[in-house]
Amino acid sequence: MPYYNFKRDVKLGKEAEEDVARLLQKHFNWVLHEYNRDIRYDLKFVNTKTKRSVFVEVKVDFMSQHTGNVAIEFECRGKPSGINKTTAQYWVYKIVYGNENKYVFITTTAIKKLIECGQFLRVVTGGDYKSYTKMYLFSLEKFEKKGKVFVES
Repeated sequence: MPYYNFKRDVKLGKEAEEDVARLLQKHFNWVLHEYNRDIRYDLKFVNTKTKRSVFVEVKVDFMSQHTGNVAIEFECRGKPSGINKTTAQYWVYKIVYGNENKYVFITTTAIKKLIECGQFLRVVTGGDYKSYTKMYLFSLEKFEKKGKVFVES
């Protein structure tokens, strides 16, 4: 379980992106076009039916299984980040449960609506040392109700 070990967390994040790319190609008519390395989005797909680009943000969470919550970053080092900077249309949270993984697929619009309506539990601070990362904390149950859930072993 990562505890703000940047190198390890980056590796696990890349693995999650690969898992999500495989999952979305399997369940939707999407073809992976690129992995992105800036703050706008993580994955770019092309919808084979509409020929339009689809942008996805990927998160992996090892604590949700224990806390029942997910966190959405909105500020880091005093600057807007996460949900405030993304251009992704969708977010996918990979929740790790031992040998089983749960993926919550949710629109960015739905997340922003939850925030706008105050449907988060509270604002928390965490992240890497001295990053002062601020996040909205949501119940996983509420998050799942607003999205689509996939489970893989």
